[in-house]
Order: sequence, then C-alpha cells, then structure tokens
Amino acid sequence: MSFSETITADGVSGEFIASGNFRVHLSGTFGGGTITLQQRMNSGFEDLQDTPQTAISDYILESLDVNAGVYRFNVTGSTTPSLNATVFGSVKTI
Repeated sequence: MSFSETITADGVSGEFIASGNFRVHLSGTFGGGTITLQQRMNSGFEDLQDTPQTAISDYILESLDVNAGVYRFNVTGSTTPSLNATVFGSVKTI
C-alpha cells in the first residue's frame, strides 16, 4: 500500500500509519523550503533525524526499521511549493 499527498503550502500533510520498512519519494518543487518527516510521540509530533530535505531526492529513507507509528510531513520556509510526497511499504492513511 502507499500514502501520497501533494503539498502546496507551508504546514503539515495528512497523517499515515507505517510499520516495518518504508520508503519516501519526493518530487516537485520546494519553493525554497524544507520538508521533514515527523513521528507522533507522547509529547506530540517530532522531527525524525536526518529527514529534512531542501531539494528533490529519489528516496530520503531507503529503509527505516520502525514499530508501527503515526507519521506526517511538515513543510516550512517555502514560497509556493508543489511537493508530491509518496510513502511505499506497509502504510495506511488515517
């Protein structure tokens, strides 16, 4: 399964649940901003280390072993982005 969303402004994407290994593919334009993958923790959503991206990358996470968790993307500092974020693996939309 997969999760896919086009992000066209600063802010957060929809949330998705992922477990095991998953990959993230980014395409489109950043508009000068940064996109970061975040995971829900007890205190709220936190940025995952080494996931901030400022330019298109085929896959920003080749393989991330995780327990089932809730994730989202956060875009900051952009001017008219048009980013397509797709997550592949054991993923479902909330």
